[in-house]
Amino acid sequence: MKRIFTLILCCASLLIQAQTNVTFQVDMNGISVPAEGVHVAGSLNGWDTMASPLTDQGNGIHAITVELVPGTDIEYKFLNGNAWGTEETAPADCTVGSNNRLFTVPTSNVILDIVPFSGCPANNPTQSVTFSVDMSGQTVSPNGVHVAGNFQAWDPGATQLNLTSGDIYETTVTVLSSISTLQYKFVNGNDWGNEETPGEGCANAENNRAFVISGGGNEISIPTEPFGGCENAFQTKSVTFSVDMDGQEISAAGVHVAGDFQGWDPAASEMTNTTANIYSFTVELPVTQVAVQYKFINGNEWGMDEDPPEDCENADNNRFAILAVSTEDIVLPTYLFGSCSSLTSVDNTWQPELFQVRADDALHINWQTETTGNVTVSVFDINGRRVFTEKSNNIGRLEQRTISTDNFGAGLFFIQLSVDGKQAVKKAFIQ
Repeated sequence: MKRIFTLILCCASLLIQAQTNVTFQVDMNGISVPAEGVHVAGSLNGWDTMASPLTDQGNGIHAITVELVPGTDIEYKFLNGNAWGTEETAPADCTVGSNNRLFTVPTSNVILDIVPFSGCPANNPTQSVTFSVDMSGQTVSPNGVHVAGNFQAWDPGATQLNLTSGDIYETTVTVLSSISTLQYKFVNGNDWGNEETPGEGCANAENNRAFVISGGGNEISIPTEPFGGCENAFQTKSVTFSVDMDGQEISAAGVHVAGDFQGWDPAASEMTNTTANIYSFTVELPVTQVAVQYKFINGNEWGMDEDPPEDCENADNNRFAILAVSTEDIVLPTYLFGSCSSLTSVDNTWQPELFQVRADDALHINWQTETTGNVTVSVFDINGRRVFTEKSNNIGRLEQRTISTDNFGAGLFFIQLSVDGKQAVKKAFIQ
């Protein structure tokens, strides 16, 4: 059975599996469009000026939808034609580097806002971010201390930090909110070759520091780090894996989960029997990790692992999930061992006397149980992200709740009722 042993193979598999549909839109009103049409060129297509023609949508709007890898930073610009020399020159307020537009590909399909050719959109969200570094023990270059990152096109000499106190250097810059995660590193000087190597726990796969700014507010201060060191490890998110072992004879060695998040070790991550036939395991992963491959094992060695059906596996015969770039807890669907069936594909795992969910301008939940108990009501979106939770103790047998959905958005949601560890799940579609 094929396994993933190297980072290269892992990343190649993610390129195959993790794709987000991204729609680019540009307003060409007032501009004469040539016969060659409107194109977009950038890191999405190797900066090929002819590879990605946009379609005229009417009313001067041109658009194209392409598949991109979640978590990837995309620089691009529009062309009124299909060759260099016809490209736009958008203002610095909404671009980086050589007047390139920039955004981070999200984990779900997205339609980008319409932008005017060579202009900024009316709504151009930005955030103020403060970087600081402790240069203790370093001989500071006469060219000063700088920070380079995706927010300024990785220019090692463009963003200088100022000495504030002691050995602390700091700067505050305005960055585009379209970048969900800052990647950066400090430079003792103003050119490459003088950059730091972040300490263990503070470097991602590209050996950069990373910090999630999505949802962080208008003013963000990143914790001070020692040059080349690590005092504040990556932000993390809690990811819970669960499996339903109904119909299986449980191995004396227990139930495990293995995946790319723990080196594919079949014995390293033992799951806990939480209720009935459900086994769970929770791990802290870097908040910037956008996908995970895994499978369940009825035991603690290869040969005892499940063989998921093709409908729920990826190219390497493993399960696969896209993870939101967020510090919020993520609970992945509870799959039946060796099956695509999950808690999100059936109405109930445990059957209370009554469990009803109705959605209109809110979620209306009614339930009745055999006894009073400690109750948790949780709501998860289609990606397994918990968007609501409420815990109550000594709740009566017959209860009801009304939950506001104003901040949920539209789509399919899963409502989980947990009473003293027993769980039932219902679906609801919110418009």
